[in-house]
Amino acid sequence: VYAALQDKWEVAWGWRLHRQAEGADVGVLSRLRIPVDESEAEFRAQSLNLALILVDLLNEKCLIQGIDRVSGEKGIDKLRRFLEGNEYEYTERDISLLKKVQQMRSRIGAHASGSGGQAFLEQELGDRSHREYFIELIEESTQVLLDLKRFAVSRASVSDS
Repeated sequence: VYAALQDKWEVAWGWRLHRQAEGADVGVLSRLRIPVDESEAEFRAQSLNLALILVDLLNEKCLIQGIDRVSGEKGIDKLRRFLEGNEYEYTERDISLLKKVQQMRSRIGAHASGSGGQAFLEQELGDRSHREYFIELIEESTQVLLDLKRFAVSRASVSDS
């Protein structure tokens, strides 16, 4: 779904939604998986992979073409402005998910899990296991990618008309 989205997005707008991974990040998509066990280390590693794929690789330079630059604006906010400007119907849902994924990376994945990170994780998990929670994140992320692909296809169809 991720690769198909990139292809359709490039047809619609002339650039990929996500940049190609480079250096140590090459192959990150093939490393992303449902955690194989309930360990926090596995959960942390997969949270980092998901955030890299969905957030860190956003093609920010292209997202802001033709719009006013806002100082300090991050990739997710640039995507929000792009989607709103193009009247995408699921902007709030998708941005909310990306922010959750980014928070997981920032609070759990990238830093030693202090009390703030642990409290955040417990709140997010509720009564679910690490694995169950990550499966939900992957399912929600897949839906976002499918809807963005459909959006790009409809945009390309309108451009062809």
